[in-house]
Formats: sequence, C-alpha cells, structure tokens
Amino acid sequence: MDDVAKKIISSHLNIALLIENNIVRANIAYALRKKYDNVHIYDAGTASTSLKILQDEDLDVIISLVKFEGVPITSVIKSLRNTEGTKQFSIIMLLIYDTSDIDEYNLFDCGSDDIIIMPVSIKLIYDRLDNLEKNRKPFVVTRDYIGPDRRKSKRDDDKSEGPLVITAPNPISNKIKYNENAIKKQYEKFNNDMNDAKVKAYIKQLHWYSVKISDLQTIFDLNKLIEYAARTIEIISDLNNFTHKWNKSEVDTFIEELHKIINKILEENGHNPINNLEDLTKI
Repeated sequence: MDDVAKKIISSHLNIALLIENNIVRANIAYALRKKYDNVHIYDAGTASTSLKILQDEDLDVIISLVKFEGVPITSVIKSLRNTEGTKQFSIIMLLIYDTSDIDEYNLFDCGSDDIIIMPVSIKLIYDRLDNLEKNRKPFVVTRDYIGPDRRKSKRDDDKSEGPLVITAPNPISNKIKYNENAIKKQYEKFNNDMNDAKVKAYIKQLHWYSVKISDLQTIFDLNKLIEYAARTIEIISDLNNFTHKWNKSEVDTFIEELHKIINKILEENGHNPINNLEDLTKI
C-alpha cells in the first residue's frame, strides 16, 4: 500500500493505555516501560482524549477500558478494524469490570484480540502480551466482522465454504525484532490480502442474498423481497465506494440476472415489474 510504503515505520512499540483510574493507568504504564525498552505510551483517562489518540496515532497495542463515562468504545474499535492502513491490525486488549459487559456490548463482535476482567495484575498483563506476541490468531474477514478468528472448531470445508481467513501482522514481535523494510512489506501484503478478502466477502454475501431471493419463487413474501433487495443495494453501494480493485463487470452481470429473477417473481404474483432494484424498495 502506497501510504505504508512512503511513511517511516517507527521503531517504538506504540501503546495506547486508555484507563480512567489514574493510579491503575500509571502502574500499568510503569510496568510496560520495564518490560519493553522501546515502548512509547500514549495514555489518557477521558473519553475525548482517548478517542483522539485512537483516531490520530499509529498504534501497535491498544489497552483500553470498554467504556468511558458510561459510553462504550466498541463501535470505535470495530471501525478501526475496517480502516485501511496500520490501524487494522493493532493488538487490542479490552478491560472490563463487569462480565455482563461482554454480552451487553457484543465484545466478541468488535474485533478485539483479548478481554481482561479487572482488577488485573501486572503479571497477567505480561502473560497476555507474551501470548499475543507468540500466538496471535489469524483474522477472519466478513462484511460484518474483521478480527481474530474466535471459532472453537473448524469445519472440514472451511476453505471453500467458511469465512475468509488471513494472517495478521504482529506489531509486538515486529517492533522487538525491528526491520523497517521487512515490516513495510508485511504491512503492504496484509493490506492487499485484507482488501481482496473484503471484496470476496461482499460478493459472497451478494450471492447469498441472490439465493434467498430465488427461494421466494416457491413461497412469495413481498416484505422479504424488499428487505433482501435493500440489503443487496447496500452491498453494491459499499463495493462502489471501495477503492480496491474489483471486477465491476462481473457484479453488473450478476445484478442484471438478479433483476430478471425479481421481475419474474413480481409478475408471477400480480405485481408490476421494476426498472431497477431501488424501485423495489419504494413499493
């Protein structure tokens, strides 16, 4: 990726430490400086400063509370995983005080690498970081989720039917064994792999909705037809806004065929045909 190729990759291990409690934050920061000689810590105890750090800085590791002043940051974490560039593969550790937060805020769906229940010992922080340095999980890429592969079991047909899985860079080991050119090549490969995987995930979902629409030829449901058409339009819009190279003619042909199927279903059930998919959402 051009942005990565042009920029200088810092030799510092850049860690964001986003915790409201000043004493807890200072103790963890002290411990991280003892563990890593090349660490640079961005610390914050408020929501506004934390968000600014997440948006502005190139971060290798993010250690953050799940919520600040009662407001969860999971949507921000999810957006980072969808942001083209180095932020996509930051190692993210979320801290929680209440295990009910896991379900309430869908923590496993935002793309974090790890979840730690507070209060936490320095040894546990060390152990989790060491584990992520050596055993970081590959990333799953779908239209709705980008992040570590949390599936407990793999199907035999994963390669053909399951979600797309790619190897994510490991910012901790990269900065411990620093080689700027090697890191750039790794980051560029990951971004290309990620973009390819996103396009495939979008097209895969288009085909899924096509099957659902075709099924309505047997049992007609106008509301479902409108819903599936709206989802299809959203995916096409995402593809059109995507800067990475993809086969537009293939998708255009797919839309034409889908349009014919929809009009056939409508006419067979006493409805007028439509000129394009958007017309269906206005019925």
